[in-house]
Amino acid sequence: MWPLDRKSKNKDEKIKKAFGQYIPANIIDNLMSADNVSFELIEKEIDYAFILVSESSIESVPQIIKAVLDIAEKHEGMVESITGPLIIVLLGIPQPQDNAQKRRHALVVDLHESLGASISIVHGNTKCLVGTVGNKNRSTITALIPNYKEKLKLLSNMEYGQQLEIK
Repeated sequence: MWPLDRKSKNKDEKIKKAFGQYIPANIIDNLMSADNVSFELIEKEIDYAFILVSESSIESVPQIIKAVLDIAEKHEGMVESITGPLIIVLLGIPQPQDNAQKRRHALVVDLHESLGASISIVHGNTKCLVGTVGNKNRSTITALIPNYKEKLKLLSNMEYGQQLEIK
């Protein structure tokens, strides 16, 4: 990983390009101008699962999300984010994992056996930028997954109970 070096415009441009797909330019500029903010990014191969929870029974959503989190933990997946009914699980970060692909497949099987028609899943393996953003008091681990929006679009058009592996 490389920490942000303010003297290197090349690194600044890489960061702006990577995060620019997800974050408005003015916010990136504000973050990069802050003295106590650091970026550490590395290109890495990871496995991921985007899980969409059915909202058909709003009362059961919290239990379904808890079950997804428990299953992700069982397979040593890192929950990168929960946004409404969308849960993103990453395998192979922050530390490399042996057999991340097998863990992902086991995760998907376990999710379908446990939750069936309550969820839909898009999953796969990709090279992406992975790293931390923040300061010594608060930072987050993230993965900038290529074609993120297309994967979400596929997921939103699927019937609940289905899963799609992107190779």
